[in-house]
Amino acid sequence: MLSFANASFHRVSWAPDNSAIVGVVRGNIYYMPVKDGALGNAIQLTATGDRKNSSPIFSPDSSKIAFISEKDNLVLWVMNSDGSEKRKVTDLYMSRPQIIEWTAE
Repeated sequence: MLSFANASFHRVSWAPDNSAIVGVVRGNIYYMPVKDGALGNAIQLTATGDRKNSSPIFSPDSSKIAFISEKDNLVLWVMNSDGSEKRKVTDLYMSRPQIIEWTAE
């Protein structure tokens, strides 16, 4: 587990092309590039404010990241792997998924 000033880096997902990992620190999603087997500097992709983000996972082509955000209810979001173009996919009413995954479609 990586350490971020008294916090842990958890819910880690590897990019299918092995170019990066994403994970959660204090409710925010961070991206860490991997080059020659070494981790690069962490880049914060989300800012929580009063939300908690979790369960980031790369798309099969490593270009996008899906994640869950929680404020009053859970919402599924997708963004580019650089954190740009965040878009809401759906509200997850009456559901509390811990793990999400991409399908082939």
